[in-house]
Amino acid sequence: MATLPHNELVNWLRANDEFALRRLFSDADGVRRKHVGDAVHLRGLIEISSHCCRHCAYCGLRALRRIARYRMTRDDILACAKKAMRLGFGTVVMQSGEDFALEAGWIADVVRTIKQETDLAVTLSLGERSNDELRMWRDAGADR
Repeated sequence: MATLPHNELVNWLRANDEFALRRLFSDADGVRRKHVGDAVHLRGLIEISSHCCRHCAYCGLRALRRIARYRMTRDDILACAKKAMRLGFGTVVMQSGEDFALEAGWIADVVRTIKQETDLAVTLSLGERSNDELRMWRDAGADR
């Protein structure tokens, strides 16, 4: 796939000509169809923790927000994954704020169990982690 020069990309992002946009959307849809087809892939989000150590201004979980905080138990996460499988989902996404109380070994164990007990793909969205942690999770069976 070709990469657009910066100025062309900016022009497309600022475009408001209806005919040009229709062509762009049609071309983009053709690329999508070619690479992923027309199937709908269901992914179940499991928000495993609302704790976060970061202060990202855009995020509802940022550290300084005064919200109710929680961490799901291993059993609750597994129950959600099994329900997602029964409902026909193909992937679960374990997601949280950047919460270092979710220890890498514990996450690896949860991922390994989901992979052993279901046919689900597992995607992790747990903030910035070390390459060693990411490798551990991949070795445990995390797909993405």
